Amino acid sequence: MLDLETVLERLEMSVVQTAEARVDASFAVEARKAFRDTGSKMSQLHRAAASGSGRRIKAAQENLLKSFSSRLCCIVLSVEKKPKPLKYAATELHEMANELDAFSDPGEPIRAYAKTKSLRGDWRPICAFGPRRKALQTLVNFLLIAKFGPHPLDYMAQGRGAEVAADRITQFIDDGINHFVVADIEACFRSVKQGELAARLGLPPMVVRHCLLIGEDVPVALPSELPVGESPKAFSEAVRQGLPQGARSSNRVISLLLGPELGSLTLDDRVILYGDDIAVPAATRNMADTLAKTLSELLGVHSAGPFRLKRCSVEDARYGFNFLKYKFRRDRFTGQSRLRPSDLSYHRFGEGVREVIRDEPLEEVYSAVLAYRGRWLTSFRRYEPNPLALNLLWQSAIAKLNRELEMRWDFSRRRYASLALPPVHPVDDWLDLEAAGFEALPQ
Repeated sequence: MLDLETVLERLEMSVVQTAEARVDASFAVEARKAFRDTGSKMSQLHRAAASGSGRRIKAAQENLLKSFSSRLCCIVLSVEKKPKPLKYAATELHEMANELDAFSDPGEPIRAYAKTKSLRGDWRPICAFGPRRKALQTLVNFLLIAKFGPHPLDYMAQGRGAEVAADRITQFIDDGINHFVVADIEACFRSVKQGELAARLGLPPMVVRHCLLIGEDVPVALPSELPVGESPKAFSEAVRQGLPQGARSSNRVISLLLGPELGSLTLDDRVILYGDDIAVPAATRNMADTLAKTLSELLGVHSAGPFRLKRCSVEDARYGFNFLKYKFRRDRFTGQSRLRPSDLSYHRFGEGVREVIRDEPLEEVYSAVLAYRGRWLTSFRRYEPNPLALNLLWQSAIAKLNRELEMRWDFSRRRYASLALPPVHPVDDWLDLEAAGFEALPQ
């Protein structure tokens, strides 16, 4: 787990590099000075929190929130990149930073859409924010990092991620652990009791309202297509419930809310928390059953909830189980851990292939599918596919094409073969034209 000093070093590098990319090298020098001032204020808050003095904490928080340097750094990290060769003028970002106020609403509209999250068709409302709201969320993130430090159970924290969580799971399996409690909190972010946040986090209520939540008076643009059975009113209410998903601050807040309760399950930091997904290793099946029951009870009476578990199962690594984007199992011959993309990841890959075939220009379908496959594979950094696995991957995607998509795919593949173009991606086994029996069409 990263300490505060390392986190500050990484944040400084991010601010400086982004400042140079968005403006120029001269502005990057200014941004470095601004972040060092911000880092000093974050360290001051960290020391105040360690002292336990409410007066010192309040003063240090206000100092950080109202600092022009911290606001400028957050704006730098939040503005979108302009199309080349356009860049921002430093004065543009200065003006945005001057206007930014953690104690008032920035007035930017929010765009919301629904994202499918499971094979059952469950969905969650995701919000897309403008640069000013992103900057306010980033500012509160800075404050929470300084005040509480990185939480040892939070695998969405900077320097961690799904790959590090996967490493932890495989380490447990290689150490001889077979049983895992795997849980998913139902509507986790929407279940947060908004009225508890100010007290739990020690933040001014106005900062919570304008930086962490979506108020009733904030305009939200709804998607043109809503989930089946959902009305615009119901979807709008779902967007405003609890913590907004898609906000930069929400994952950190969730880890701070759930961390103390989850940490009480084991004597050490063996719990893995990734957003609303939880995994806990257990030495025996009986211990796993007890942990599963305790976990459900703890979250069910949480003061900022209650949080109900949509899934809470005891899994055996000898038979395989899905967690996050991977599926884990113990190899029955070697006894070592193995992983591959999860069942849901495969399902989403098939959906992605069909979308590419449907939406891309006909003459570009083949190369676009290969490019998509390449991006998909590189997103699983702990997975080393073999030719058989890739062939099965392709078969599962192509088998579900309807007649129209199948015709588009076949035409594009034959056309690509006729042009005798080089492979789009070095891993081309399951899309190899010659192996598939396709001959070049007459010119």
